[in-house]
Amino acid sequence: MPKLFLIKLILLTAISLIVLILMRQDWKQRTVSLYLLVLLGFLNFTAASVLGSPVIALKNMLFGFAFLAAQLFLVSIYFSIRRKKIKHIVNDEFGLGDILFLCALTPLFHPIQWMFFLVFGLGLSICLSLLLRKMIKKSDVPFVTLFAAAFEVAIIVILFNLIPASWNLPAFP
Repeated sequence: MPKLFLIKLILLTAISLIVLILMRQDWKQRTVSLYLLVLLGFLNFTAASVLGSPVIALKNMLFGFAFLAAQLFLVSIYFSIRRKKIKHIVNDEFGLGDILFLCALTPLFHPIQWMFFLVFGLGLSICLSLLLRKMIKKSDVPFVTLFAAAFEVAIIVILFNLIPASWNLPAFP
């Protein structure tokens, strides 16, 4: 087994275990540990740095933060217009843990992949929340749990490099 694949396997397994713990916390308690979110962000940055470069990981992270901030701003405008008053979406629509979870994932993705992942993850979250509607209170969707399911799929894609070459996307780190 090549050394780089073994390092990738160890890092992604650790990341996957933390994500599974966060999923369980979010599902059972509706809160997630800040310590685990920081550890997840650190491991994602480490994985991206070891498998690529720290400079690229930092650029990916900064783009991911900016893209996420732009999305949250637009969603805030949408809810403000819809409700006809200024709406702060943090803690009203999205929990801080949900946002920090997404921030912790950013170093692992190239900007184009991050945009695809967000669309895929949000779509999967919506589908899963509709399927699990009877188990979940309507106003209380466990976003980290549902979005983490999409991330677990992404980890498999990253580990085995399953992105088709015909998509012409930059490789995962």
